[in-house]
Amino acid sequence: MLILRVVTKLKVGGVERGLLEEVSIIKKSAEFNYIIFVIEGINKDFFNEFDVVYHTSSKDLITNFNPDKINVLFCNKKIVNIIFLIRELNLLISSLDVIYIISSLWKSNLISIIVRFLKNKKIKLISFFHSSSYAHYIDRVISKFAFFVSDKCIYDSFSTKVIYEKTDVTVTDIIPFVFKDDLYFDGNLKSSNPYSFVFIGRLHSVKNISHAINIIYEIKSRGLNPKFDIYGPDEGEFSFLLELVNRLDLSKNVSFKGVLDSADFNKILLDYDFLLQTSLREGMASSVIEGMQRGLIPVVTPVGQIVNYCESGQNSIIIGDDINEVVKDIVRLYKDNRLNEVKFNAMKTVTDMPCFNDRYSNFLSLL
Repeated sequence: MLILRVVTKLKVGGVERGLLEEVSIIKKSAEFNYIIFVIEGINKDFFNEFDVVYHTSSKDLITNFNPDKINVLFCNKKIVNIIFLIRELNLLISSLDVIYIISSLWKSNLISIIVRFLKNKKIKLISFFHSSSYAHYIDRVISKFAFFVSDKCIYDSFSTKVIYEKTDVTVTDIIPFVFKDDLYFDGNLKSSNPYSFVFIGRLHSVKNISHAINIIYEIKSRGLNPKFDIYGPDEGEFSFLLELVNRLDLSKNVSFKGVLDSADFNKILLDYDFLLQTSLREGMASSVIEGMQRGLIPVVTPVGQIVNYCESGQNSIIIGDDINEVVKDIVRLYKDNRLNEVKFNAMKTVTDMPCFNDRYSNFLSLL
């Protein structure tokens, strides 16, 4: 069965991490295959661990389609080129035996919806929703419309689902962004640097990283020496954040590390005690889950699904309105010698969660 997977771009983020897991599942399947339709940008490094074939146009893909590999089409266009994108997507469906479109995020949903109507019942649309709130008004309108016209909807968490279906509490269409890596753990936690924090994600206003930097400032104001490393691509916030760091005299405490190489992920995270994430909105928050799995204590805002798996003082620290209270909670973990206890609790929380691979495999089996 041929599935057309439409994504906006290939970058660092939960949606994209989920895509890599999807490809891993598809590669092991004898029944399904993917064509990945990427609207914006070109990033061939993204699929380094997989055997894929790249294409520059729908005609190129149709002519050189390899059924034994994952076929990736880089359109390298913006959404303003919507007529071109619709034409390319429509050509693929007309020429190949595509059964389903699976789309994520509003730009992908927009072109998928239009092509779905053009093709009527030849193609079935599945919308994958990833956030418990909307980025802006356009996102709200298109996402709501996608929900109503899709043949099937899937969600990354309960908190995402309830903004579309407020009464249905079944879990068959929830595919949690819990990615369980096969990590060896011998029962001993490595000694990391005291008051060491890390953020992994986009440098975007929705991540509210300035609030995290203010928390670091409050810790330093108490005579402590916190370390906060920020990993991720700039999406409009770097200049603002750098200016804030300099203004607060935190250049020796806060470092911008660029994009974290996936090969270094496990080794680097061992250097920290806390994952600091002050997002304004999230769905499942996969980076928080991945940090907990590796023994990091999440210091997080209670948004999205986070409130359902993070319990302040037990496996995490929840950020409230008072920064001073947050700092007190962090310092208390060291003073009361509870750091390792809370780290173990964080790891156990993830161990007990249902994972993405199992749920996505089950979803495919029901198509």
